[in-house]
Amino acid sequence: MQAYSYIRFSTPEQAEGDSLRRQTEAARAYTEQHGLEFVELIDPGVSAFRGKNRDVGALRRFLDLVESGDVPRGSRLIVESLDRLSRQDVNEALTGFLNLTNAGIVIVTLSDGQEYSKDQLGSQWTQFVIAISVMARANEESQLKSKRVGDAWARKRDEATTSGKVLTAKCPGWLRVVDGKFEPIPERVAAIRRMFSLALDGHGKDYIVRQFNAEGLQRFSDGIGRPTTRKGWGVSYVAHTLKNEAVIGIYQPHRRIDGKRVPVGEPIPDYYPCILDDPDDFYRAQRISSGYKRRGKNEDAPLSNVFRGIAHCAHCGGPMHLKHRGRGLRYLWCDNAHRQAGCDQRATFRYERVLETVRYFLVEQIEPAEVLGYDTASRKRAIGKRLDALVERVRKAEANVEYLMDLELEEKSEAARKRRAREEVTLENLRRDHAEVERELRATTNGSDPVSDLYALLDQLDSAGPEINVRLNAALKRIVSRIDL
Repeated sequence: MQAYSYIRFSTPEQAEGDSLRRQTEAARAYTEQHGLEFVELIDPGVSAFRGKNRDVGALRRFLDLVESGDVPRGSRLIVESLDRLSRQDVNEALTGFLNLTNAGIVIVTLSDGQEYSKDQLGSQWTQFVIAISVMARANEESQLKSKRVGDAWARKRDEATTSGKVLTAKCPGWLRVVDGKFEPIPERVAAIRRMFSLALDGHGKDYIVRQFNAEGLQRFSDGIGRPTTRKGWGVSYVAHTLKNEAVIGIYQPHRRIDGKRVPVGEPIPDYYPCILDDPDDFYRAQRISSGYKRRGKNEDAPLSNVFRGIAHCAHCGGPMHLKHRGRGLRYLWCDNAHRQAGCDQRATFRYERVLETVRYFLVEQIEPAEVLGYDTASRKRAIGKRLDALVERVRKAEANVEYLMDLELEEKSEAARKRRAREEVTLENLRRDHAEVERELRATTNGSDPVSDLYALLDQLDSAGPEINVRLNAALKRIVSRIDL
């Protein structure tokens, strides 16, 4: 008969202490004393407070074997204490406990010498009392520890908000902690700024990764600034950084609940040093990157369709792709219809005519300096940038209000209600600012005539370089979210 020794500890660091050796030796001594075959199950760094060890890891595999009948009835499951199996509330812990004993498994606890089996639990009710007492104490201890840790972090967050005190030495890879304060690392800050500059020019994450790797820029970790073991830059790191509000100084505390990182409390502004020259560049980058991005081998190909990620089918919402039909004729047509993937849109649209329509209606809203690379109408450009940033901030605030409203309704959370009320005030102020900047933009006039330059560019798209097309595509995305054809 086999005896399964189950050892669990919540943090990997505990494996370096004496606990693992002590538990293993005690389990081996029990199996030798009873003439059983020793089988070891170890779950390092897995918590039992919310039952994660029952969902993943060694215990989950053992439970699957029990359910399939591959573990014979009468087999032992050896643990130091019942709190190794679960620290959930008594209802959850007792259900898992009885499922094992009802399947014929004998649970042995080495700390108090108890052996729990279906027969013994049926004849000795005192064992039920002992088991339930251990389960209740384990859950109470975890609840108290969780509350203490939560309260401690809440105090730290309050101190960080009011006094700028550093919560933890862990910080983004472009910063380091020196004498209790965050200090930018110049060469890494330069890399992040360049990343945003390329994104604002309309380049995708794959392009940025290839540029950085081709130039030999050293990649750095996203943790405490230690060197990473991975070779070169990766798309996931660039994507995370472009969405990380830490670049403009905002810190959002998180905690793990059921294995997932969830926000805790309000974001803390000005916690980190802002590393972008213009904080609104962060929000403009979000708006540009929300469109469709070219991937793989197409990332480096010249951009021929300036409506990529903008033009959509009015019937199914799918993307409109550019197709060549010979004799220099180019058309936009629905990709879903072309692939017979659920759309019956058979109409095609001459690419040049769509360009002419867009030029007629939108050209005066595009700042040619963004596309052509030289300075014209600087005031109008500055106002336009402010407007772009406000559009993204309004969108984010609307999403936050919706999320908090769902949280308030589902969990009856008073904290969520108060936070939603504050967020609604913020949203109203942002909408008011947006309307005011729009009026300012309409009222702004200047003596230059940049429109003719953009007309010429649109007329010569075939001969324009790919960099110009990328910038024009990015400029269009700042003005329109989509064009339905």
